Amino acid sequence: MFTGGLAAIGVLAVVGMLTGLSIGLKLRAAAAMQHSCPPGYSKDNVDVTFFVVRFGTRNRDVISEEVDNPTVEGDNFYPSGLRSTSDPDFANTFTNVYSHPSLQVPWYGVLGNHDYGDQLGMSEVKGLHAASTLEGCLSQEDCFSPVWQTGGSLMSRDARWHAQQGVTTRSVSLGAAGQTLDIIMLDTSPLIPRYRNKAWAIIHGGVSSFNATLLLEQSLAAIRSSSAAWKLVVGHHPMRSAGEHCSDPGKSDW
Repeated sequence: MFTGGLAAIGVLAVVGMLTGLSIGLKLRAAAAMQHSCPPGYSKDNVDVTFFVVRFGTRNRDVISEEVDNPTVEGDNFYPSGLRSTSDPDFANTFTNVYSHPSLQVPWYGVLGNHDYGDQLGMSEVKGLHAASTLEGCLSQEDCFSPVWQTGGSLMSRDARWHAQQGVTTRSVSLGAAGQTLDIIMLDTSPLIPRYRNKAWAIIHGGVSSFNATLLLEQSLAAIRSSSAAWKLVVGHHPMRSAGEHCSDPGKSDW
């Protein structure tokens, strides 16, 4: 079932990892980056559009236009996530950057490996700046954990922010088409076997706290239970890639 699950998600991932949507995917990033819209694109002629963002210095100057469905694909806060719910990186990377009136809509996101503490070493863990429990840290104002991004405290700082661990589904109406798009937000970092051997795997809410098999089963259940006309899987890691992070071209990372 595990192998079949990978294949099932892989089919959807090829369609759905936000590399293109026939219903009108709209990419907007930094002003220095080019638009990636199909020829003849017009927002008036599509049912749903997406504003897909990877946070960071390259995306500081966002093109200010009316956008729908801002979607954050992980590695939201470099280099190793947030230290607390009051971490200034949240405002410096998100609130103060994406401040245009057109961007004051709900933002939905998943976490990436850097949000899970990637680049933290054993020295940070032993130095009590990260621990398997929040109480194990020297201070909860200086304690790396992915849970800071997913609780209600960040929403109290900026109501637009919606990020979750695990698997969540949200539905989007396709307007005049009278159909629904279900977006399955998949937390992929706990599915990467090599991450479990890292020092940062054990931090509070970290990848080692997840059952990868159960997480994958929950993902498949979310896909199978959806009756929407369109299904889109959003995750930080692709099923297959020839990119620099894969050991062999085209080899699945998870």
